[in-house]
Amino acid sequence: MFRSEMTTTSVKRHAQTPSLRVVDAVAAETDTDPTELTPLGTVLDTDALDALVSSAGDLSVNFEYEGYRISIGSDDQLALEPLPEEI
Repeated sequence: MFRSEMTTTSVKRHAQTPSLRVVDAVAAETDTDPTELTPLGTVLDTDALDALVSSAGDLSVNFEYEGYRISIGSDDQLALEPLPEEI
């Protein structure tokens, strides 16, 4: 199912690691069990993502995962934007 709108959430700091927040957000958005998604660690270095996003400063990390453009920042904002369907 293709969704055209962007989803943005704010999560309480340190409730979960940034990498787990990404997986949980994509699972919720796609109504999929998180264990059925591609392991995030095969897409990027989850330790590096967690360290970057948890660091002090104004920072945003952007990448593609499971058909979404993900933006996650040190301000606890997490945005999911559906990628255009390939023809």
